[in-house]
Amino acid sequence: MKKRNEALYTIVSIIAVTVLVLMYSASKGIELTLSNVFIIVCISIIATYITLYKDFINPIILVIMSVLSLTMLYFSFNFNLDENFKTFLLTTALVMIIVSIYYASVVYTEKRNVMLVGVAAIIEKTVGNDTYVLIQTTNDRRALLDIPGGSINEDDNMTLALSKKVREETGLTLTKISGIDVVYSSNEDYFFKPFHIATSFEGNFTVVLNTFVCESMGNLKEEIDAQWININELKEIIKNNSDSFKEIHISAIKEYLRNTV
Repeated sequence: MKKRNEALYTIVSIIAVTVLVLMYSASKGIELTLSNVFIIVCISIIATYITLYKDFINPIILVIMSVLSLTMLYFSFNFNLDENFKTFLLTTALVMIIVSIYYASVVYTEKRNVMLVGVAAIIEKTVGNDTYVLIQTTNDRRALLDIPGGSINEDDNMTLALSKKVREETGLTLTKISGIDVVYSSNEDYFFKPFHIATSFEGNFTVVLNTFVCESMGNLKEEIDAQWININELKEIIKNNSDSFKEIHISAIKEYLRNTV
């Protein structure tokens, strides 16, 4: 995950962009209207969010951002545009350049991998003699089968973060998490026992995913593409069509099925 000194670097960079825009406005005699200031602040907030909370940006997107920012700079300096629009172009261009440089220097050119820690939940429920597991479909173009979870901050309590992720994604409240009974803390350190740990390599990132077997209460959000599937049906999917699942979850689900079916 991104370190605090990188966050500080980002914030300082955004402040620098704002100062440059203000200096440009002063040199051109542009009146700092409320709308101009609003534009600068809004774009700076968006850039701060991207650099602090977006762990990966595709290199192609960065190239496009760079080309767009240079085009915006050219238009803002060489054409007689509305002053508000000119301020918007200049601010956006400078912020996009900062974001591009940030990811190029901090992420893509780093020799060591950046480690991301993630959590995931195999949520089960029993109806009569049958056991069901919650699966959902990813929102990307591949529409792979998935289980709830995601990346967490480096200083998060893992089980609390898992409960929060599950509640945000599905609307369910976890009532039992495997391994939580052996969780204890010492000062700021947390010790726990996940059901399964998997490692994946994505570009310059090493992803360490901690999967827990859980139980829940509540109702699923209506707007999500999720369903409770019988574990026998789940076993058939893993056996005959495992490629339909998000790859990093397959080993955890296989281990779960070996211990359940």
